[in-house]
Amino acid sequence: MKHKHAEILHALADGQEIQFENSIDGEWDDVDASIDMLTELIAVSTDRKFRIKPKETKRVEMWLWFYRPKHSSAIVVTPNFYIDAEAAAKVFTAPNFKILGKVEGSRIEIEVDE
Repeated sequence: MKHKHAEILHALADGQEIQFENSIDGEWDDVDASIDMLTELIAVSTDRKFRIKPKETKRVEMWLWFYRPKHSSAIVVTPNFYIDAEAAAKVFTAPNFKILGKVEGSRIEIEVDE
């Protein structure tokens, strides 16, 4: 039979940060204890809730971009999304390409680790 906190114990062994639910306010607090002490606490706790600390993330907006290849009158759309013209220009490098602007209506939002 698998231990109730097996996933937490494995995460702890892998170096991930662990939190516990504070029974007073219901908030998740970081566990500030040695690995040995925390392992023992988790192993014997039946009523306390633990979790792997969620990663800090932020939302980022990205767009498709119009660009023009050198020596061409064609206007092309990037196959990938980029945060800004500078990021797109790193892939579609000048002087071979010229970034013209965002493709309106192509905005997406993603979450990335901070």
